[in-house]
Amino acid sequence: MDANTEKITKKNRAFILLPVLMVVMLVVVFGFFSSYGIDRMEKSSIVDAGFEFTAMLASILLYGCSMLDGMQKGSDRQYFISLVFVNFMATGLDLMTYILDGVAEYRYFHIFVICFVYCCDYIIGFLLLNYMVAFLGLEKEKGIRVTGKICALITAVEIILAILNLFFPILFEINEEGVYSTTALDPINSLYTTMITLVALGIAMAYRKKITRVQFFAIVIYAMIMNVFLVFFQYATVFYINYGVNLIIFFIIYIIVNVKNGNKGAVIEEELSSAKKIQESLLPNLFPDFVDVPEFDLHALNLPAKEIGGDYYDFFKLDDDHIVFLVGNVVGHGVGASLFMATSKAMINMQSQLGGTPADVLSNVNRRITSSENRPMSVEIWMGMLDIPSGKLKYVDAGLGRLAIMRGNTKVFEIVHDGAEFPVGEKKEYRYTDRELILSPGDRLFLFTDGVPHAKRKDGTQFGNDRLIEVLNRNNDKTEEELCNDMSASIEAFAPDNRQTDDITMLGFTYKGKQGETV
Repeated sequence: MDANTEKITKKNRAFILLPVLMVVMLVVVFGFFSSYGIDRMEKSSIVDAGFEFTAMLASILLYGCSMLDGMQKGSDRQYFISLVFVNFMATGLDLMTYILDGVAEYRYFHIFVICFVYCCDYIIGFLLLNYMVAFLGLEKEKGIRVTGKICALITAVEIILAILNLFFPILFEINEEGVYSTTALDPINSLYTTMITLVALGIAMAYRKKITRVQFFAIVIYAMIMNVFLVFFQYATVFYINYGVNLIIFFIIYIIVNVKNGNKGAVIEEELSSAKKIQESLLPNLFPDFVDVPEFDLHALNLPAKEIGGDYYDFFKLDDDHIVFLVGNVVGHGVGASLFMATSKAMINMQSQLGGTPADVLSNVNRRITSSENRPMSVEIWMGMLDIPSGKLKYVDAGLGRLAIMRGNTKVFEIVHDGAEFPVGEKKEYRYTDRELILSPGDRLFLFTDGVPHAKRKDGTQFGNDRLIEVLNRNNDKTEEELCNDMSASIEAFAPDNRQTDDITMLGFTYKGKQGETV
């Protein structure tokens, strides 16, 4: 599995184990019914039980589909899988109450099971609301965050009330004969469901311009079904198939979202896959790709945050004595950044062949990009041109500002802060200035984009420059390939459960001097 492939995290592995628990639960419930029989159950309860057995089997099928579904990723997938699982467990426990009801010797077990079922009800409502927010992409909206905290607080209160029923008959009671009945406070459950429904509709109305018609339709359908069946179950004395209805709602939302995205998503996926291959082909992948060049070692790594990205690197020989290497970071992501990356990379390569220093090259490229009235993006670039025999390195830092240097006599990496200039494409008619370094045998350079120090955990803690320097110094005697790979592995270990949000590119360079001799 390469670095660009989505890795199975600990949380995903936990989701893979959940079907085992679902099968165990199904076997336990089936065995429970087989052991105690259904001959004493009312016909209406038998119909309810049959419906919920079917719902449990359908839940396993839906769980499997959501695990294999490539359209759902990240938090929306986790919420949906959790929804299906919690609803499945609640359905199984609710089935057991059909046998437990009226059996005095199992009174306390009956209370425990119903308390758990009530808690599942509240968790389902909260998860469903969070799933809706996730697939609408509204998690970062301030109003949504506040609403989520309020709903979380109310959900916690409801769960506490349900747990207290283990000791006091607050929402329901089970008499000495083992018969279940609700109390005067039981309508609190209906109020909770109504609240979740109203919140969902409120979100849909408040963010109507940010969601599609299909997504809006899915929310309205959810609200209608929940409220219609809420009223029905308040007055129905025959059927109570709440969890089967929940499953129907999950199916509707799942189908609406995936039918909307399915065919279009397949086409987009294929096009992105092709674009990814094209972009990868633009980046040199042999390190170095020159024959008989013992004077230096070079390696680079590119990890896009999405299928395709705006970061890039490049290196090429101008003649036997000069090599150019650079790292670029387009200000943006996705397809547009990828196209701009390919364009700017080609322009820099072509302009370099015409001669001149890095300042000459980037000034000319900047002039060409800014000459258009519709210049959509800019690109941060660090570009160096090395005179191989002498070790004289001329370079321009056009907005990147991310260079670490290790001198061969100290064996210690340090980040250089020498004042980056404007990114290419940002300022019209701007003239860049060459800077100069004299490299001695054993000196090393490490270039990187902001995706490295800005990689962060879910709590917001960033990888940072201190950890970056620590990794570099830990690998100061290794090859450039080993250094880049260890840096990538360190970032992954730092934030294993968090989605990469920024492109990551790094390039390591070691100057060995004449005949590859180091100090």
